[in-house]
Amino acid sequence: MTDPTRPGLKSLLRPLPDIRLAGPIGPRLALVAVLAASVLLHLVWGAALDASNDEAYHFLYTTHPDLSYFDHPPMTAWVAKAGLLLCGNQISPLTLRLGFVLMFAASGWVLAR
Repeated sequence: MTDPTRPGLKSLLRPLPDIRLAGPIGPRLALVAVLAASVLLHLVWGAALDASNDEAYHFLYTTHPDLSYFDHPPMTAWVAKAGLLLCGNQISPLTLRLGFVLMFAASGWVLAR
């Protein structure tokens, strides 16, 4: 039963404008929207968090490259270095994470295709 003193959900949503798209959203547009939203979320999250101990270690071996370190494969350093290079070698936690965020978006695209 509904309580007559409380407004229903429809009456609460009535002030919102009626948004209608020209047509149905295709799967490609939906994929792009989901990937763009998730990349934006990861970038905001990556900029808000401080660097961890591992990321400080990543920065050190991007500046001193070697074929391998004891517990990290070389690709980790290459991806972190790519993020630094994309941002003009500006050092911040976000630039260290940028390559990984872009790889996340690319893997999402590949999985969806």
